[in-house]
This record gives sequence, C-alpha cells and structure tokens, in this order.
Amino acid sequence: MVFFRVIAQLLIAASLMLLGADAVVSLESGEIRMRTVSELSQLLTIGDLTGMVQQSYNMGDGPKELLLTLVGAPAWAVLGLIGMAMAWIFADRG
Repeated sequence: MVFFRVIAQLLIAASLMLLGADAVVSLESGEIRMRTVSELSQLLTIGDLTGMVQQSYNMGDGPKELLLTLVGAPAWAVLGLIGMAMAWIFADRG
C-alpha cells in the first residue's frame, strides 16, 4: 500500500507542477492557456493519442465521449484527480 501512496503523491506533485507551468505560460502570453492530456503526451514523447481516440469510435457513444473528454481536459486536473482519488483510497486508516 505504501507504493500506491507514493504514486498518488507523485501524481499530485506532477499536477501542481503542470498547474504552475500553465500559470507561467498564461502570464507570458496574456491569455489563459492550459495544456491538455493530448498535448502532455506529445511533450513526453509518448505519442499522439489520435489512434486511441479513433479506436474508441467503434465502442459506442459512451466510451467515446468519455475518452474525448479525458484527452481534451487540462492535464493538471486529470492527474490531480487521479492522484487525490488514489491518496484517499490507499490512505493509512489505522
């Protein structure tokens, strides 16, 4: 369980770093700018997520809309929510 708590803390820290980077970019450009999960995957050289999105069109409307929402959401929000959920689930309650 300690492993998952560390992963949760790393995800929360990464989301705070992304939020800070988005704030700096927004201040520099003069307009609000947030990186999406798709842009983050391209920055980390994971690759483009369009193949995964194209495969979701065969699954129906529900999974397709969920995947498109997650890929287009701000990266700091997605990582932060996953990290907070993991921290709550794997919290030491003893």
